[in-house]
Amino acid sequence: PSHYLLYKVLQEAKLTPADVVQVKVEDPSSAGQAFVGGSVDAAVTWEPFISSARKTGKGKVLVTTRDYPGYVVDVLVVSPRLLQNQPLLQNFLRGWQKSVDYMITHPKECRKPIADGFHMDIQDVEIMMAGLRLADQAMNQKYLCKDALRPARLESTLADAGKFWKDQGIIKALPDTSSMMTSVAIDSANSATFSPSAVTERKKIDLLQVCAALVVFVGCLTVFWLALVKSGAATTLTFSVGVPKQRSTLISAVYWLSPLAMIALWWIGCATDVLPSKFIPAPQAVLTSLFTLTLNGTLLKEGLISFSRIVIGFSAASMVGVAVGLAAGSFLAAKQLITPINSFLRYIPPTAFVALLIVYCGVDELFKYAVVFVGVVFFVVQMVIDVVEDTETGYLEMAMTSGLSNWGIFLQVILPAAGPRVFDVLRINLSATWTFLVVAELIGSEQGLGHFVAISQRFLRLDDLFAGIIVFGIIGLSTDLLLQRVGERLFAWQQTTKH
Repeated sequence: PSHYLLYKVLQEAKLTPADVVQVKVEDPSSAGQAFVGGSVDAAVTWEPFISSARKTGKGKVLVTTRDYPGYVVDVLVVSPRLLQNQPLLQNFLRGWQKSVDYMITHPKECRKPIADGFHMDIQDVEIMMAGLRLADQAMNQKYLCKDALRPARLESTLADAGKFWKDQGIIKALPDTSSMMTSVAIDSANSATFSPSAVTERKKIDLLQVCAALVVFVGCLTVFWLALVKSGAATTLTFSVGVPKQRSTLISAVYWLSPLAMIALWWIGCATDVLPSKFIPAPQAVLTSLFTLTLNGTLLKEGLISFSRIVIGFSAASMVGVAVGLAAGSFLAAKQLITPINSFLRYIPPTAFVALLIVYCGVDELFKYAVVFVGVVFFVVQMVIDVVEDTETGYLEMAMTSGLSNWGIFLQVILPAAGPRVFDVLRINLSATWTFLVVAELIGSEQGLGHFVAISQRFLRLDDLFAGIIVFGIIGLSTDLLLQRVGERLFAWQQTTKH
């Protein structure tokens, strides 16, 4: 709605969204922080963040929703199933309207319960309420009900907004807005009963898909039984040697068929409607979306943008974290200076730094790198310290008795001994890096996999959302395997020969 209101304001000024650089953020407080921090020239937000920004003396209000009534509204949305429960819905609607009437006639008395319910200060509630128009029965009638001459105001607004969102690529097709609306709230106010406008139909079971999925699943179970149960490998230890070649091939098949078995169960659940399609899309829908988005370059472009942010942010965190961790783990003075500070910062959730980073770094690329950096650097430092302190004491004692200096012990004993495990530390923290990248891409980002997934979730494009999640997994697994191979090459002397 805020995006749509901005579009209408630009339209009246004979501008388009392409004439301004838009920076989307996840919530109104982030928009206010970005504006106060000077990283954007204007912000679309609401109370109490508007008043907070004005108090800083750094800006003024250009446009408010008071100038554009009816474009940003709160509406009640119910499921078709709830429409069947007439007594419950009628009572709720009447209670809703009584609440609105009380708020109109007793504005001061209603502030405290609202403040308690939203965990806000009463002063902020007063600011928020001052900018609201409360919809009574007459306003609902005008907004939701249509007559023979013209559609309902909400219906025409939805049609206009839908066209805008489709042109912006936010939605794929225009919905039937008339089927999304019902005047039941108005009709039931003066009526004892009302007729529900929709019913829920249970999906028919697709027997062909169920059979195909069952064949795949049973085939996987057969291989599992042969490889694990019949061969006696179910209790084999992971470091056992001398596994026969035939058994080794079957066990390798288990590794690759395990995900396929899960997909088959997913397929069965969707085909039988045990997993409702409105919550979990079918595997074939996700594969179709994955293929389409790959073919048109969307996933490749978004994936490369996210990957580049990971490379820069994680590389910076790794260089700083490893250097500081090696120093603090090896030298007493560095340990006494660094450990207490790092231990304190390590227990602060990295997301708590986001608001500060918006003020310090803005919401551009530097902000993404900073979130990734802060998210992992303190953990890398502590884990590297632990690795260094776990160095075999026998090696250190031999070095000391051999007359090596402290610097020589660090270079010739500690670094070679800690190197392989430091590389493992980086591999472990690489997976966490993706988590913080998503946090960064939810704020002030127009590109990246995190932004793509967030937009897909916001507009219920679940097949695209699942496709984005799969790409996250593919890139993460690929980078982990790459680091593993690099580590094996760098520290080949540490690999144990298997017989």
